[in-house]
Amino acid sequence: MAPGLKDIAKLANVDIGTVSHVLNNHPKAAKLRPETRKRILAAVKETGYRPNRLAQAVKSGHSRILGIISNNIGDDEFMGRIISGVLEVLAGKGYALRVFSLTENNHNEIIREIMEQRIEAVFFHSPGHRDFEDVQYELQKMHIPCATMDISNRLYGIGVVSGDKEVVPELIRYALDKGYRNFCGPLKSKDIWEFQQRRSAGFAEGIAKYAAEIDQVIDFADADWEHLPEKCAIICQSDQQALWILQKPHWKRDDFSSSRYGICGFGDALMVRWGLLPLTSVNQNHREIGQNAANMLVDWLENGNEELFNKVENKTITSRIIPRESM
Repeated sequence: MAPGLKDIAKLANVDIGTVSHVLNNHPKAAKLRPETRKRILAAVKETGYRPNRLAQAVKSGHSRILGIISNNIGDDEFMGRIISGVLEVLAGKGYALRVFSLTENNHNEIIREIMEQRIEAVFFHSPGHRDFEDVQYELQKMHIPCATMDISNRLYGIGVVSGDKEVVPELIRYALDKGYRNFCGPLKSKDIWEFQQRRSAGFAEGIAKYAAEIDQVIDFADADWEHLPEKCAIICQSDQQALWILQKPHWKRDDFSSSRYGICGFGDALMVRWGLLPLTSVNQNHREIGQNAANMLVDWLENGNEELFNKVENKTITSRIIPRESM
């Protein structure tokens, strides 16, 4: 039989109520003598006591379980980094995480499970589309705190995103300093995904900012990959796009290592570091995105902020350029 409060009380030579006060951080525990508290905690360790979280949740009305809803769980390494950041914070604060995989037709089922399992707050990560906002709208009516990660929040609560737009002008400055005077990038992009829109906006902003130093600008949609001008920097929307360009049969490794052309990806995926031509890329600290979202959401949950149920607070995490041989 698992040890209980009675066993701890007997070993520590106190009553059960005193043990309960210490384990639950009750105000009365602060009035105990230090040696009494130490004796109780030693008894807890000796007996191997583990609290019944389910019973505590029923009694207190707090499950200490948070949820994360995403449409691409396990689809890419960036999601793994975000969840690692979230779990690191939650583990240190005594919370657990329940994962919900979002599909086209399971919105109502997710909402029902959130209610039944007493999920106290919810993270969202869905870079490809915003179907999660149907769920978020219902959570707002139920007064459940929420945070979006790697995508801005538009409805209520907290959002944490990477500085995609802000870093691209820095990337253009970096390329200019390396001697590139022509640029190819997503100038007229009509992509619907938010992260692509931010990167396209950053490219347009950077081109406008440094126009006096730039000879020619080519949009991806108009690019003739076999006849790009010399000293051309190719600014890509993703690492995958950069690798696709590098695989074109007319390219030679020396085209880039000699600075005839330069190419930069976005995302700093593990695979781009060890190719035949290590790829310059933009690193987004996805782990920090998860950590910040978790800290902010737990703070909201524990300290309360009624205003956040009627407004949005989006935070940007700085992205940085990782120079390698390709530029």
